[in-house]
Amino acid sequence: MEQAKEAHVFESMDDFFVYINQYTLQTLHPSLMEFHSAYSAIGKGCGCGRKKRLASAKEAYIRIKEIDPGIALEFKRIFVAKKIILKHEGVILAYME
Repeated sequence: MEQAKEAHVFESMDDFFVYINQYTLQTLHPSLMEFHSAYSAIGKGCGCGRKKRLASAKEAYIRIKEIDPGIALEFKRIFVAKKIILKHEGVILAYME
């Protein structure tokens, strides 16, 4: 069995979006689905609303820290880590322990 690393770090919400798509994790919890929907909408619609859609995705990304402990455990199992750290623009926004 692989030894769990101390932490798996997502350096940006872009990285996090790629991973939840890859593992189809957005269906595990409403906050993941909310983030997935908000992030998917960033590039859609009029360019004048892009900043607002980006801010909405970032807010949803930050709310992931309120995720159910069972879902956090699933993330830790998938990434073989003791905790999951969510960063964006060099700042830690949330983590799952």
